[in-house]
Amino acid sequence: MSDNKKIVDVGEVIDGAKYFWVPFGITIMMIIIMLTDGFDLFTMGYVGPHLLKEWGIDRPQLGPISNGSMIGMAVGSVIMGWLGDRIGRKRAYITCLAFLFAGSLLSYYSALTYNESSVWRLAGWRFVTGLGLGGVTPLAATLISEWTSKKVRSIVVACVVVSVPLGGTLAGIVARNVIPEHGWQSMFLIGAIIPLVLFVLFGFLLPESPKYMAKHPAQHKTLANALNRLVGEKRYDGTETFAVQEAGQRSTNWFATIWNPDYRRATIFI
Repeated sequence: MSDNKKIVDVGEVIDGAKYFWVPFGITIMMIIIMLTDGFDLFTMGYVGPHLLKEWGIDRPQLGPISNGSMIGMAVGSVIMGWLGDRIGRKRAYITCLAFLFAGSLLSYYSALTYNESSVWRLAGWRFVTGLGLGGVTPLAATLISEWTSKKVRSIVVACVVVSVPLGGTLAGIVARNVIPEHGWQSMFLIGAIIPLVLFVLFGFLLPESPKYMAKHPAQHKTLANALNRLVGEKRYDGTETFAVQEAGQRSTNWFATIWNPDYRRATIFI
């Protein structure tokens, strides 16, 4: 086989690469996004008491608002994972940031005034925010695992995922300093501004999933450039045949797959 048609195992290249600097840079971006996810996730816990006092409502009336974000997360975790397989992890990730921005911004405007429909209106926008919240975590775990060597993969994924509760702690620190001066509604505004900044910044910096690019020949030039940055030399030019070896065997359908011997242990733990 001629050199310009050589087969390149993408997973092998990534496993043989150093963790610094490309995977490390992706890890930092994932941690920042997960901190943002945690901030938005825990926001209602800090604004809830202030909302009850200002709107003069009882705690049970907060149910639709809390449930809105939880339902949104459940829906988002499924839809965004499915979307990531079809349009790429990066585009799905950017979509999650767009939902976080739009949902939080509209939550802010909904919280400025109170009337009979305010609770349900805020619940609706928290549902939109939840779509982004639900998609961020599985996409982050998948993207960082695909760009990281198996030697450090489990540690890196754990560091990324644990950033969610750290983001909640950060929300508490911000709330104590911001709410007394600018009102509880400002927490939603902060939760909108940060995803907007990340949407613009990481839209340029965040690489696409190598697995997704390998499966789409039109992306092979981009994949070659990404792998060259990873290994620190111009080794690929995009004319290669890029392949990704699947970790386990697929069964006849998705339900059978997650319970077959290759995936059963992970399914039980999840």
